[in-house]
Amino acid sequence: MGHTGDASHPEVQEAIAHVIARTAAAGKAPGLFGTDPAKFDDYVKLGVRMLAVGADSLVLGNGLRSLAAGTSNLG
Repeated sequence: MGHTGDASHPEVQEAIAHVIARTAAAGKAPGLFGTDPAKFDDYVKLGVRMLAVGADSLVLGNGLRSLAAGTSNLG
């Protein structure tokens, strides 16, 4: 597709919607790993039945970055 790292690109979103629809049509429960909370409701509306909304490494990494940002002013 040529949109590596850009899951919000319209072509990528169209492909995601297509796969969700085909999976549901085959009688299977569509699922995906979501990384953008703003898209979670959209995916559910498209028919996603299993939505992974985080991974331990992402949660830990985000928490540590937040913590580090709060300590940048310490001398």
